[in-house]
Amino acid sequence: SQTAYQSVEVRPIVVEFFGVKPVYCDGNGTDTVYILNVPPTAIFTSFYISDPAGSLTMLTDTSAIFNPDLLNTGDGIDYIEYSYLDGFAFVSLVQPLVIEHIGAVSILNLQPGFQICSNATPVDLFTSHPGGIFSGPVAAGKLDPSLAPGGYGNVTVTYNYTSLKGCVSTAVVPGKVNPLANI
Repeated sequence: SQTAYQSVEVRPIVVEFFGVKPVYCDGNGTDTVYILNVPPTAIFTSFYISDPAGSLTMLTDTSAIFNPDLLNTGDGIDYIEYSYLDGFAFVSLVQPLVIEHIGAVSILNLQPGFQICSNATPVDLFTSHPGGIFSGPVAAGKLDPSLAPGGYGNVTVTYNYTSLKGCVSTAVVPGKVNPLANI
């Protein structure tokens, strides 16, 4: 008699977080977190957020909504924990959260509605968050009125800052380059 064999690979079910971003930035708003592959025999499911300032609301047994803007920064690593009981086993999953509040950037020495003569010497610009990128009539970090489109008129200086974690903040300052007076 012949015997037939068949290989069967048994893979464990991996319970995991879904929908959690690697970094949360200012103004992110609320986000929904899901737990995938929870065994159907699981009971007593719960969510927990490590930061007391945080708000986490359970929507279903496997989903919750939270607002990363409410979380504090600089006080250690924040995390979301999901727990459940399966038979006699208590299972807990932890998902770290990176929260970055960079705040509003500004061009410290340039006010909205600024005016500058078209023949003025370029002016160094100073920002609240160094390392960003200017656009508008700016060269090498200096407001240069000679770069105004058409030589004069309304202009906008924009400064975009991106943090090392990828969070972005922008400052926009409208102004005017005045033409030379005819004498």
